[in-house]
Amino acid sequence: MVDFTTFFFWSLIVFSLTNLLVVSKIFYPLRVWLTYSKLQEVKDENGIRYEGTPRKIQFFSSLIHCPMCLGFWIGMLASFFVMSPTQVILLGDHFWANLVADGLLGSIASWIYYLILGKHQTGS
Repeated sequence: MVDFTTFFFWSLIVFSLTNLLVVSKIFYPLRVWLTYSKLQEVKDENGIRYEGTPRKIQFFSSLIHCPMCLGFWIGMLASFFVMSPTQVILLGDHFWANLVADGLLGSIASWIYYLILGKHQTGS
């Protein structure tokens, strides 16, 4: 039971950071900056929005808008810096295999939590 609890809290940490970057209002300017260059702020009856030309390299823009994609990389970072649940539960002491497996776990955990909680979030 300790193993499941460990994984559950690890996955909540990965999801929390992923959700903070993908959905929260506080990181909206970062998402816009990664998506567009030559930004112009436009104010209308709906509030403030930004317009600009799409960046030529869309990797970071795609990453910051996708909870499944960003969850993979955050899962790998959490595995490296915090702990590796797959080392405890599944694979033993195989660094690279654990790193990739934790990225995959972070990806699917972020996506499942996002689907469950997504309809209750206000977002940006």
